[in-house]
Amino acid sequence: LYKSELPIIEKIQVTFITDPEKVKEMYPEALKIYEQRDARVRGMTDDEVDVFYGCTLCQSFAPSHVCVITPQRYANCGAISWLDGRAAAKVDPKGPIFAIPKGKCLDPFKGEYEGVNKVVKEKSLGEVPRVWLYTAFGYPHTSCGCFEATTFYVPECDGLGIVHRDFKGTTPTGLTFGAIADSTAGGRQVDGFHGLSFEYMRSCLLYTSPSP
Repeated sequence: LYKSELPIIEKIQVTFITDPEKVKEMYPEALKIYEQRDARVRGMTDDEVDVFYGCTLCQSFAPSHVCVITPQRYANCGAISWLDGRAAAKVDPKGPIFAIPKGKCLDPFKGEYEGVNKVVKEKSLGEVPRVWLYTAFGYPHTSCGCFEATTFYVPECDGLGIVHRDFKGTTPTGLTFGAIADSTAGGRQVDGFHGLSFEYMRSCLLYTSPSP
């Protein structure tokens, strides 16, 4: 399957480790490798690149969803950074991960780019004409369903809360993660709700507004 889907691969070996003790032993090393991967992108800004990347892997259950991946915005699932997107697009140019020339910056505060709007509209078959990458209101980034966490608007304090998908309780709004996910999943743009990854939250904390 790997060789047929990715002709660049000539030989490959896959080893499944099922011994719990062996898995326990290797787990810290895996976390270390993931951390090194994520750290490579931290500190990069969207201003530094001319190309973003898009992913449509989730369109089988969220037909109008197009994930826009930038240096400051990991994929909703947390699995694909900007560097991962670049590598995937080069390995399989006709695959579900592809380059998005970002084009002119229309709004540096909300994160609206001419090229992103064009590609998202095309890949969503016209369902999503505009995307603001840095906000949960107006034209928020669409959400698939496999996001690591999601925001929810709290009108009493005019702020956003964040709930992790493994949280089984009820948020201050009275909604569970499942109810919030149902409200924003499927590739919809819903004010106040926005699926996101943990690494994207970290980039928001470090974020400095780009120049126009």
